[in-house]
Amino acid sequence: MTLQPHERVLIDGGRRELPGFGNSKYCVVVDWRDDVATILGVVKAKLPDGYLDYQRVDAERWEVHCRGARHTLVASNDEHTERVLRSINRLLMPEYEMRIFTPTMGDGYSLLVRPAKWWSDFSSAYGSRARKLFVTTDERVDVTGTDLPRTSTQDSYATVIFRTVVRKRGLKWLSLALGLDAGSLLLLWYLSFRNFGAWRFLLLVPIGLSLPFVLIGGLETSSGIPRLVWEQRWWRLAGWQRGVLGTLAVLLILFSVILGVAAVFTWIIK
Repeated sequence: MTLQPHERVLIDGGRRELPGFGNSKYCVVVDWRDDVATILGVVKAKLPDGYLDYQRVDAERWEVHCRGARHTLVASNDEHTERVLRSINRLLMPEYEMRIFTPTMGDGYSLLVRPAKWWSDFSSAYGSRARKLFVTTDERVDVTGTDLPRTSTQDSYATVIFRTVVRKRGLKWLSLALGLDAGSLLLLWYLSFRNFGAWRFLLLVPIGLSLPFVLIGGLETSSGIPRLVWEQRWWRLAGWQRGVLGTLAVLLILFSVILGVAAVFTWIIK
């Protein structure tokens, strides 16, 4: 296949060059805070004139016209961004498809909109790059767990594999953080028999710095859900909810730190 000059970066670009392709000049750029109307608007801008039109019916339904064909889009502003993107993508098929550009994947998404034949030719000619740089909206919904609730027997193989990978990563961070804490405590205990004075208590600093990694590692290990998804769910909460939960979390951490320091002091004094 023949790529446009600006598309050559998909083949030749490295870690520094690829993120630039994910800007709004070439891709549909969606932030997780965007509502349905905003998402439809940026998708429409990347399609031929007159291909996509839409109007709101009620709080959860949109009337969408793709090349004259009438469809009903069921999506509310409270719905997960991944599910909204998947629903819109299914309306564009089979003529067009948008896939998520992985080098810029984070709190938002960059999606490349191309005809179905372009995706077929690109995957045939550059299979490994296609798999590395792009994921489908269905795959993204599957791995982030943002689909409708399902029983464990209905979980797909891809979801199980993804959550296993996330749990292994979380366990790695949790192990490193707890290992650092254990090493610091052992060294603190050893120095308590030497004449290092209060300087030895500087070893409590790395213990404090490891707390975020303990939290992240614990969440990913126990749930199999990535940190970014937890972060999205956090920001979807109302301001007062974040305030209450944040205050309780800080108080719990302070209580744990004070309790830990008191225990260490008691242990050393004895």
